[in-house]
Amino acid sequence: MNALNGFNACLLAYGQTGSGKTHTIFGPEGIIEKSLIAARESESRGESAAQVTNCVERICNGEVGLAIRACCDLAVGLKLDRNYKEGIKGNDHVGDDVEGKLNVQYVQIYNEKVSCLLGSETAVHLRGEVLQGARTVSINR
Repeated sequence: MNALNGFNACLLAYGQTGSGKTHTIFGPEGIIEKSLIAARESESRGESAAQVTNCVERICNGEVGLAIRACCDLAVGLKLDRNYKEGIKGNDHVGDDVEGKLNVQYVQIYNEKVSCLLGSETAVHLRGEVLQGARTVSINR
């Protein structure tokens, strides 16, 4: 995943109305809440990021969508990178901390008009590689 190397990433679903784009990206109704509960319970038991991901998959019967799967993969990747760097702290060329931030935007393109689905009050315009006017939400643990 290039997102772990500091590059922006995008999940894109394209298709006709009613073709299952939202289901593909997020999963069935209620799955986000179910996966959050499973992740929090797994973390409270002190499980690793990979175990948390496995717990979410098991509890949700593999029905989570691409967005949840991508977030789990990023969490596991950041945890593995942090463990790797902690294992070689004696190396002066490696920083002590690995930091990862996850910010999301959720937009819809319909009839050549871009709309923010996270409640932005302003119009959304594509300027280069940036969606100006789209609300950005930070995902925190």
